[in-house]
Formats: sequence, structure tokens, C-alpha cells
Amino acid sequence: MGALPAQTLAAGDCGLFLWPRQRNAELGFFVSAMSGNGRISWGGHLRELSRMATDGNEHFGIHDRESFVGEGIEMSVRIVPDLSRPVANGVLVANASMRVTDDSGASVVIPAAGLVACED
Repeated sequence: MGALPAQTLAAGDCGLFLWPRQRNAELGFFVSAMSGNGRISWGGHLRELSRMATDGNEHFGIHDRESFVGEGIEMSVRIVPDLSRPVANGVLVANASMRVTDDSGASVVIPAAGLVACED
């Protein structure tokens, strides 16, 4: 997993921002709540993903479990929001995991953390 460049939100949109749980981590995954389009840097390439399914509770347009597909990979994301620590216009994501499967069937699970944030 590579680093994503800075991501911006349109007015009124919310997004999920995830960083892998490692030292000096850089942004690893982003998805817009409005469009359902996700981004990940994988295999040295920025890949655009489309949200295919959601399940669980919704937090500012982001669900506890979401799945994505695009550009030769499938990805599933699970988040555990920390509702006990409020954040203005969003919610902290205390624990998360990202499972990425490529066309060959190789799969990796990446522990993560992050936040759901919204733009006024």
C-alpha cells in the first residue's frame, strides 16, 4: 500500500480517511460518502474503486462494513467508530481493517485507524 495524496471533500460531503497502523503512516485509503468512490494506492498505482455494498450502522454516510471493486482489485473495509470521543463534523475510527484482494486471488489484511470527517 502506498500513500495517497491529500484528499478534499466537496461542501456537504463526508469521507472516510484511513491510515495503516504503523509508524509514520501516510493516508492509505479514502472514500467519499456522497459518490461512493474510493481511492487506494496499490502496486505502485493510484486506483479508483466503486462502492459495491454496505452493511451495519451508518456514520455520516459511511457504514461499518463496505466493499469496493475496481482496477483489478476487490477491497473490503470494516470500521469500529469510537462514539465515546466526539469530533466536530465527524467521528474517530478507533479500529479498522482493510482487506485487499488482487486479480490473482492474493489477499492481504491491513489493520488501520482513521476518521470520518465532513465538510460544511
